[in-house]
Amino acid sequence: MLKQKELYFLNWRLRKIINSDLVFGGLVVVLADVPVQFPAVKRNWLWYDKPKNASPYQFGKYLYTMFSASMKLTKNTRIDFIDPGAVRYELFSKRLRDGKNTMDDWKYIRNIGSKDSISSDA
Repeated sequence: MLKQKELYFLNWRLRKIINSDLVFGGLVVVLADVPVQFPAVKRNWLWYDKPKNASPYQFGKYLYTMFSASMKLTKNTRIDFIDPGAVRYELFSKRLRDGKNTMDDWKYIRNIGSKDSISSDA
């Protein structure tokens, strides 16, 4: 997941490479991400309202606010819907995202998970 500081440095490098004072060197930049995904450890979302005092974080937050269009992908084309295992995993993932998992989901993930990482007491 991209953080504010990284977006700032992306802008800075593109401006240097293209030799332009325009934002991102005048190039079109497309951010592709899962907005409901949790940020990585010790990171904040790009839209986090209280960036660190360091200017790269503040300017990165500002750069993010300049993105004016978004699109929502509604169909997962990476899943083979003929494969029952893939379909089950897709449905499990949706319930996991919403926090509506069932006991069957718990049993399912225990069966497909690494036997070394799950204790026999679980």
